[in-house]
Amino acid sequence: MTPPDSSQPATPHPVLQRYDAALTALEAQADKPSEAVILQVLTARDALQAALDKAPADPTIRVQIYRLDQRLRSQSEAIARHLNLATWRESLNPPASAWWWNFPQPLDPRDRLDWLWDALTITTLAASLSLVVDISGKFLTGGPDFLGSFIIVGQSVLTLLTGKTALTQAGQTATERGLMRLGVAPHYQHEAKLGLSTGLLLLLLGLHANLPRIARIYAAWGNNSQAQGEMTRAEDRLRRSLALDPDDAQTHYDLGTVYEDTQSAEKAIAQYRLALQGGLPQASVPLSRLYIRNGQYDLASTTLMQGQQLLADGSPAGEDGSPAETINPPSQDFSYSYHNNLGWVYLKQERFEEAAANLQTAIQIDPQRASAHCLLAQVWSAQGRPATAEWQTCAEQADRTIPEENAWHTEAVSRLQNPSLQN
Repeated sequence: MTPPDSSQPATPHPVLQRYDAALTALEAQADKPSEAVILQVLTARDALQAALDKAPADPTIRVQIYRLDQRLRSQSEAIARHLNLATWRESLNPPASAWWWNFPQPLDPRDRLDWLWDALTITTLAASLSLVVDISGKFLTGGPDFLGSFIIVGQSVLTLLTGKTALTQAGQTATERGLMRLGVAPHYQHEAKLGLSTGLLLLLLGLHANLPRIARIYAAWGNNSQAQGEMTRAEDRLRRSLALDPDDAQTHYDLGTVYEDTQSAEKAIAQYRLALQGGLPQASVPLSRLYIRNGQYDLASTTLMQGQQLLADGSPAGEDGSPAETINPPSQDFSYSYHNNLGWVYLKQERFEEAAANLQTAIQIDPQRASAHCLLAQVWSAQGRPATAEWQTCAEQADRTIPEENAWHTEAVSRLQNPSLQN
């Protein structure tokens, strides 16, 4: 038998011919190939693979297959752009080794910034998580209550749901389906996810900005509890208020009054001091009174001067230069208490002339209050001057629920009953 002449070209295999012809047709429509032409190429490659699975090809045929496959790969972008390969894979279920059915979808110009939208989504979620931690920590001060628990749970659930939609595969799939139902095209879904995370961040920023308003709600509840004699609840609510807005001078003042009512003098001093530092002149009155009780007379007078200076300087200006809103503007009551307490300090320091001047000023402001009369009676008695009228007023008008006025009332009654003690 005469051996075949290897120099002559071998007869093309029918499967290769089909594959070659399909590629040629595809290349002719490279700009915008039809689905039919693309499917002809892919099914031709399927047929070729089936033939190879039955009978391995010799090296010459493999070279031809390689070259044809290179032509196919060069058309991968056109194939992926004009044929929904994912849908056809679900329908035909080709083997995983069929690479020609798995050409990646070419990047749409509208998707070029998806990496940026994803990065911004993660950034906004991180910022949201930070706000959730900060806000939750404020509401958890002293243990959760109903309002605090509601806000904590609400913001946490929203953050978790938004994070799940952006960071987990299952969440992303569910979100994409939901967006598709809403008519959001796939090319804009990354932007939509950024919109969701940005909306969450804005919501949390709004909540954070409104913490002072929520703090005022707690403060009002605390004031009501104090008025009803529920001091423990009043303290709890005022402390919650300060956790949300630690710079609220009025709430520091109110908490100081609660501590003073519960005989917690040191805690009251701390709160009054913070209120005074926060620009509330009225805080100087009870703070100076507690300093006087402790025998800290210089500190008491300094505190009163500081309060008076705050009044002289006026309320601090706002950021735009306009006058800031005044918290409980000082009234006649402050002026009376200022001169009364300053006279009290001078009495303790035996500066009797200065004491008398301030106490007489206080009496001119409000002659019905007993404190200045009681103190002026002590000043005049120390100076050896007649003080019967002042002792009489002290005995008649003293508020015996106030410790020092109760003591002065006792002294006044004793002096009135024993005339030799009046001077």
